[in-house]
Amino acid sequence: HYKGVHSCYTKVYNLVIQPSSLIASQPNCLVFRYLSLSLPESEDKLHLGIKNELVHFILLLVCIIFALVFTSIKKVKNSMENFSELIKNRRSMRKFTDEELSQEQVVTLLKAALMAPTSKRSNGWQFIAVDDKETLEKLSHCKEQASAFIADAALAIVVTADPLASDVWIEDASIASIMLQLQAEDLGLGSCWVQIRERYAATGMPSDEYVRSVLDIPLQLQVLSVIAIGHKGMERKPFDESHLQWEKIHINKFGGK
Repeated sequence: HYKGVHSCYTKVYNLVIQPSSLIASQPNCLVFRYLSLSLPESEDKLHLGIKNELVHFILLLVCIIFALVFTSIKKVKNSMENFSELIKNRRSMRKFTDEELSQEQVVTLLKAALMAPTSKRSNGWQFIAVDDKETLEKLSHCKEQASAFIADAALAIVVTADPLASDVWIEDASIASIMLQLQAEDLGLGSCWVQIRERYAATGMPSDEYVRSVLDIPLQLQVLSVIAIGHKGMERKPFDESHLQWEKIHINKFGGK
């Protein structure tokens, strides 16, 4: 926000209060040193200089508050306007760098999962965040294929749900899974959905049982997916809209155009 605040202050300062008595070649005012302001050299102008400094300080605070509020509003506005770009840019990522996620990024991801809508607001899901490298390695063997990249992810979020809490637990857990992926993309991170339900490990053990044994998951919870997340290890082009299958859209009735 420094550039925005500095620019805002400079414009107002130049238009409203630019007393020549405060401009000096050797700045000695700590607060406004970067604005090249200084206290008056003459003792007769000392009180006037202090008063002007106070006015400048108050103005600077107002500019900072304005810049912070404006930036926050603009950020929310841009996020809403760019949702179409977000879903085009979200592509499955199976290659990650070694960079770890920040605590703020992890918290943001988990917030997205917890805000996922559920039937009758049952909130029957449970999420297990895994960043331990040894555990990630074990989880990478949860399927016979297409799960090895979990070992290289910075974070894996295991999505589970209680069938007794909701008869549509699969749908609820699926919504939470895609919410995690969209939030990851919004943070500039890559992600990939690893399907667990109705899948099997190389040993023939159901993937659900395998993940449950690794993470000590209670029997009443069913494991739907593992969302692998990390910093993107490669670039993927956004979804090409020319590949949209419009023939699968029907108007008013099946086959209607």
